Amino acid sequence: MLKTIAISVWLMGLLAGSMFYFSTLPPPSADDHEKKPDLEYVNLPPITSVIIRDKAIRGYVIAEFSVSIAKGRGSEIRQPLELVLRDLVIKGMHANKKLDIFKLDDFDVAAFSEDLRDKLNEKLGEGFVDSVLVQDLNFVSKEDVRDMLMRKS
Repeated sequence: MLKTIAISVWLMGLLAGSMFYFSTLPPPSADDHEKKPDLEYVNLPPITSVIIRDKAIRGYVIAEFSVSIAKGRGSEIRQPLELVLRDLVIKGMHANKKLDIFKLDDFDVAAFSEDLRDKLNEKLGEGFVDSVLVQDLNFVSKEDVRDMLMRKS
């Protein structure tokens, strides 16, 4: 019984001490952290692109992206965002010689995402797109597609 009372008193002291400590801390000032603008995320449907190297189809890339734009600026888009991004992704995948299904170590997803963001800002207006988030990026070789088709028939 004495042990239970001692534990209760210790717990109440611990609670009172922690409440006093956290109530005396100064509130965080606005200068402590940068105020990020409110962002709106636009999820785009999957984009499929064929990869052609050395005049032959090497495989396919299936990619899914989300784009973060400043809140309220979505109505300023004159062109459909999905079509602009699809155009840039397909052009970027064909132009990027490092994107090869059999040499994935050379491909830098972060640099590709930043390049897409920069190109979107060029097309839509500076500061329009905050970031391009890569949700899913799958590489399927031509042989894998052929195998899947053979299994179905």
